[in-house]
Amino acid sequence: MLCPVCNKDFTPNSVILKRCIKSNKQPCCSRACGIKYSYILNGENVKQQRKNTMVSRYGVEHAAQSKDIQNKTKSTNLKNLGVEYPTQSITVIEKRKINTLNAYGVEHTLQRNDVINKRLNTVFNKCCEDNPNFKILRSRESFIEYIISNFTNRKPLIIEIAALSKINYSTINLYVNKLQVRDYICDHVNSSLCEKEILDYIKSILPLGTDIIENTKAVISPYELDIYIPSKNIAFEYNGNYWHSEINKNKEYHQIKSILCEKKHIRLIHIFEHEWVEKKSLIKSLINESLNIDTNKIYARKCEVKEIDNKTYSDFCIKNHLQGYAPAKIKLGLFYQNELVQLMSFSTPRYKQGVKYEWEIIRGCPGSLSRVIGGVGKLFKHFVRHYKPKSVMSYCDFAKFNGISYEKIGMKYEKLTVPGFKWYIPEVGVFNRDPYKRKQYMDQGGVRIYDSGSKVFAVYFDEAS
Repeated sequence: MLCPVCNKDFTPNSVILKRCIKSNKQPCCSRACGIKYSYILNGENVKQQRKNTMVSRYGVEHAAQSKDIQNKTKSTNLKNLGVEYPTQSITVIEKRKINTLNAYGVEHTLQRNDVINKRLNTVFNKCCEDNPNFKILRSRESFIEYIISNFTNRKPLIIEIAALSKINYSTINLYVNKLQVRDYICDHVNSSLCEKEILDYIKSILPLGTDIIENTKAVISPYELDIYIPSKNIAFEYNGNYWHSEINKNKEYHQIKSILCEKKHIRLIHIFEHEWVEKKSLIKSLINESLNIDTNKIYARKCEVKEIDNKTYSDFCIKNHLQGYAPAKIKLGLFYQNELVQLMSFSTPRYKQGVKYEWEIIRGCPGSLSRVIGGVGKLFKHFVRHYKPKSVMSYCDFAKFNGISYEKIGMKYEKLTVPGFKWYIPEVGVFNRDPYKRKQYMDQGGVRIYDSGSKVFAVYFDEAS
């Protein structure tokens, strides 16, 4: 008799044979095969029973959906690794790289040629029927022929090929590497011009003779720092939109550099291409502040706190905050000689991970031409005194700031979030994350530019009391 699971020829025990005949089942050669055979016959029922048991005991279908288990996992990770998720741990990331390097000769799985080819073949097979133009990616010859016939006497940009062929930008970029046809396309312009502009500006505001180290790998090896000023414990990174998008950098790249710098007590400021191009004056103000370059100093004790209307708040945010306007319930302004010089706004937390807090600081920014000494503290104390919050939290952009101003007003660091991102559509622009426009951005050839995540700071007044 053949086992229905492993096809092994065997003679069943008479007792087992009688039992199987009685239950209308085929006998198996071993207990292990019997369990597998039972699962084959009753697999869906077993799955449903398991779900029902989980729902009745814990209120969820799967263990990973349980808030208690999620919180316990986070607590264990914080205790053992110092972070909520293993993927945020530098130790885990580096260990994963070493293991992958030892096993496959590359640091990341997606760098393996077999994985790349399998991924490309899957994309090709799924999409070829929907879009006949996918046939141009079948071979190097067909791709070159398409370029020559559609772009006479010039090398096209990848975005142009994507627009004409209706094929996703990142897909074409993958095939450009696979088919080795990069010589036939026009790559993006070198971003060194903008980096030089930033370096020249920094040199122009620092005292003559200040030690400025360029393009060094000696500080956070093997990573490179574009501009490092040892006397100030400040470093600057210029991140070109294309070269620092997910096409060329992994999700954790910028966050890892920020963490490594922080461990050496260096404040790393990432300046992204779109920020320098679109908000140069604000970036220059940030550079001045970070290097402690004297601007118009104002002391908070000489200022008055007032609530401000939405238009005043909106105009000030758009003019002075890198992230622009964000709606808020409470809007406080700091006035010096009847002029608004700084603001701070509050609302209920915007994101799921902030639900355990009562309030969130939404915006906090001084005017770009002023530096208010003690301004953050005065605005926050006014809010606490008048609104008596139980808890307040805020997100600190780790790509630019270290959170010292939050610590000065009594808030404590709680965690580092996973990196956020913006959408970059080559030759079009950079757009904020919007789940409703994800497909639209991807269809336009959009790729993600990841940041360093955000530090979460919080203070609990009920505990203090």
